[in-house]
Amino acid sequence: MRRNRGLQVLLLAVVAVGLLTQFTDWPPWAVIVGGVSLAVGALVLVPGRAGHAAEVTVGRVPALAPAFQPRTGVQAEMTKAREAGNDVVLHGTGGTGTTQLAAAVAHEATGSGADLVVWVDAAAPASVVTAFALAAYQVDAPGVTGTDVSVDARALVAWLEETDRRWLVVFDGVTDLASLDGWRPGNRTESGWVVATTTAPVTGAQPERWTRVEVGPFTAAEAHEYLTDCKLVDDDAADLVAELGHLPLALHRAVSYLRAERVACGDYLQRWIDRRKTVVDPAEAAVLLAVDAAHRYRPTGRTLPALRMAAVLDPAGQPVAVWANAALVGFLTGGEPGNAATGIRAATVLHRYGLVDHDRRLGAWAVRMHPDTAHAVRKNLPADVRDDAARAAADAVLDTWPDDDAYPRYAVHVQVLRANAVFLARLDGDPLWRPEPHELLWRAGIALERAGLSAAAIEYWQHLVDTGERLHGPRHRATLIAVGRLAASQGDAGDTTAAVATHERVVAGLAELDGPGHPQTLDATERLAVAYLADGRGDDAVALLEQVLQVRTATLGPDHADTAATAERLAEWTRDR
Repeated sequence: MRRNRGLQVLLLAVVAVGLLTQFTDWPPWAVIVGGVSLAVGALVLVPGRAGHAAEVTVGRVPALAPAFQPRTGVQAEMTKAREAGNDVVLHGTGGTGTTQLAAAVAHEATGSGADLVVWVDAAAPASVVTAFALAAYQVDAPGVTGTDVSVDARALVAWLEETDRRWLVVFDGVTDLASLDGWRPGNRTESGWVVATTTAPVTGAQPERWTRVEVGPFTAAEAHEYLTDCKLVDDDAADLVAELGHLPLALHRAVSYLRAERVACGDYLQRWIDRRKTVVDPAEAAVLLAVDAAHRYRPTGRTLPALRMAAVLDPAGQPVAVWANAALVGFLTGGEPGNAATGIRAATVLHRYGLVDHDRRLGAWAVRMHPDTAHAVRKNLPADVRDDAARAAADAVLDTWPDDDAYPRYAVHVQVLRANAVFLARLDGDPLWRPEPHELLWRAGIALERAGLSAAAIEYWQHLVDTGERLHGPRHRATLIAVGRLAASQGDAGDTTAAVATHERVVAGLAELDGPGHPQTLDATERLAVAYLADGRGDDAVALLEQVLQVRTATLGPDHADTAATAERLAEWTRDR
C-alpha cells in the first residue's frame, strides 16, 4: 500500500516538474520543490481510498464527555486482558458508560497512531458487514472487489489476521456475543484488539479469548471528581450524587440541566424529587424534568416535537440531512413556515439539556440519543402522537435517500438511513403500516438487497411478512409484496428450496386475489418458474413457463412485449436442456 502511494507521488512529481520546466522560468531547485509539492497536494486533496491505513477510521466514534472519567479500575482490567491476548467485552446496565469507555479506547488508538480503527454500531442490521467492507476498501485489503459487500467484509477479516499494522475494532451495543462469531479475527498477530459493549445478559461459559469486564456506576470518588471537573460542586453535591445512585448517565443529565438552567445541586435535587412523585422510574423522572425545562426554550413549541422525533429515529445516529428535511421541519412547526436551520436549532436545544448528543460535524451520525432516554420518551407518548412523528420521520428519511445508493460511494450515508428505516419499521404500534404501508418499508429492504446483504434482507422481509399477516392477513397485497421480496432474497442467498416454497405462496395469494390470468399473477408465476430452474427442477420450470406463455398469448397477443419476453426465455431454456 505504501509502495503504491509512493509510486503515485513519484509519477505525479515527474509530470509536474516537466510542466513547470516547460511553462515557467523558475530556477531548477524551485521547479523540483514545486513539482513534488503539487504531487503530494494532489494525492491529499483528491478523494479516494486512503493511501496508508493510518488515515482510516470507519464509523462514528462518539465524542468523550467534557468531564470524562477514565474509571481506573475498569481500565486496569482492560489492560490486563489485552496483555493476556484477550479481547474485552464491557458489560453493564444502561447508563453505566460502557460506550464512553470504548470510545476512550478508540480515541486513544487514533491519537497514538493506530493504522485502522473500525467503530460498529452492532445493533443495526448488517452494520458489521457494511463497516468491515468499507474498511477493507479503504485499506485496499487483498481480495477486495469494491462491488461485493460480503466478499469485501471477509477480506478485511483475513487482512486483520495477517497484518502487522496496529488496528482496533469496536462492536458497540452488541445484543448477542454469538453474533460476532466469524467476525473476530482468529489466529492474528498481536497488533490488533477487539472491544465490545453490551447491556445484554452475558451468561454461560465465557467465549474463547473474551474477557468480560463489568462496568457499574461511578464510585463515590469518581462521581465527586466528575462534578468537580464540571465546576458544579457545592454543599448539596454529595446528596445529589447519592440520590442519583452514582450512575454516569443520571449525572450527565443532571449536569446538563444545572448548566442550562443555572441552578444549584440542591435546586435540581428538589425538582427531581418532586418529578419522581409522578413516575416510578428515576431515570424517566430526570428525562421528563429536562423536557419540562427545554419545552420553555424559545422558540416555544418546537422542542417537544423535536424530542419526539429523536425518540422514534435510530438512537445510534440520525443524519443532519434528515433533521434539515422539510418533512421533519414541518412536523416541528406544525405546518408553519420553517427552514433547514429550524430542525438543527431544535436538536441544539435538546443537546443543551442532555437529551441528545448533537454534532453537525458527524454528518450521518449528527444526532444521537441514549436508548434509555428514547425509551422513556416513547413510553410517555400517546399512540397518535408517536405515529404522526414516525410517519413524518419516514417521509424525511425517504426524501433524503440518494437515487444512487451504490456501494461503496454512498455506503456510509445509506447504512445510517437503512438503520433508521429499520428502526421505524419495528416501532411499537406499526405506524408505518397505517393507514397504508409507507414506501420507506420497501426502500429499506431493497437497499439491503442491492448491497448484497442477503441475510439481513431475509430477516427484514420476514419481519414485514409477519407484520403484514398480523395486521391484514396473508392475502393482503402489501403482505404478498413482502412475501415476494422475501422469496427473491432467499434465492439471492442460495436457499433455492425455501425460495420455491415462498414464491408458491405469492402465486397462490395473487391468484386468489386477482385471478390466475392477471398480469401480476403471471409475473409471479414466471418468477416461480425461474425459482424451479434454480432449484434443479427443469421440467417443472419449463412446464410452468409454457402455461404462462399460453395465457399471455391468448390475452395479450403474440406480438406483445411481455409475450415475446416469455417466449424468448422459454426458447432459451428448451435450447439449453
